[in-house]
Amino acid sequence: MIKLLFKNTLIKIKKSFGRYISLFIIVMVGIGFFLGLKSSSPDIINSVDKYYKAHNLMDFKVVSTMGLTDNDVKSIKSLKGIKNVAPSYSLDVLDKSKAIKVQGLETSINTVKLINGRMPKSDKECIADIKKYKVGDKITIDSTTGKNLKNKEFTVVGTVESPLYMDTDYGSTTIGDGKLTSFIFVNKDNFNMDAYTEIYITAANTKNVTSYSQKYDSISKQINNELVKLKPERENARYQEIYNKAMDKINANQIKLNTEKKNNQKKLSDVKAALDMNKAKLENAKKVLDENESELNKKASNQESEFQKAKNKITSGRNQINTVLINKGISEKEL
Repeated sequence: MIKLLFKNTLIKIKKSFGRYISLFIIVMVGIGFFLGLKSSSPDIINSVDKYYKAHNLMDFKVVSTMGLTDNDVKSIKSLKGIKNVAPSYSLDVLDKSKAIKVQGLETSINTVKLINGRMPKSDKECIADIKKYKVGDKITIDSTTGKNLKNKEFTVVGTVESPLYMDTDYGSTTIGDGKLTSFIFVNKDNFNMDAYTEIYITAANTKNVTSYSQKYDSISKQINNELVKLKPERENARYQEIYNKAMDKINANQIKLNTEKKNNQKKLSDVKAALDMNKAKLENAKKVLDENESELNKKASNQESEFQKAKNKITSGRNQINTVLINKGISEKEL
């Protein structure tokens, strides 16, 4: 039976030898391609892992909409399996209407690879994405989006590659057209913020562990579980911290308002008392003035009456003189 099947197979191969060879070659190429991928995958992973370790790429990044504090840093450091915790700052800004990310320069984690130029020496210098900038370029930050930066103008003194931006897509943002086009690194002193925007974490016992391996995934999972447990505790603590800070400010302003109100009420009472006193004085003065005016009017009326009587006497005397002169035949001019 087996011989008959084998013989039948050979006959079919002879009848369609070309098709058989084609299928054979396709299968062999597929197997070769699969074996190539399978053998090159560890090399690619090892290369990437070497690059990550050379630049001490973070294992985790913690962010919060309420900001992060030194207490968050201490809490994370206390977790089991944590090697390094680095708080940092970043800010999405507009440079000539293009959205870029400004990040605090780190020296112990997520280190950059300097391609051209040098590292920043002052707060007005920066290192930038080699794909978008060149040494000597000027970067002007929009004042609205860059309000948390001490400086708004930077000179590119070096171009770099960063392990944080290995993909061509730099991510999304809430400003501009919603897409990040590039990045720059500046000294941390440039950031004028009350809280950190992110915390970078590296895991312990991963020096000889290859990225993407099962062992690395196991270590990452354990730390992730610890961070998830810590999350609600720190969120509540941060909320309470912000609430207490706001209430302290409200209470301080309320005390200031009450003090000002009390002082102003005293001032108002003093002013009112002075006004009442001046009003009384004014009323007394008006009364005296009215009395004096009445007396003056009375005297003026009497004086006017006396004047009129005197005038009448003068007129009467004059008339008598004129009558006598007429009777005597003498004119006033002759007299």
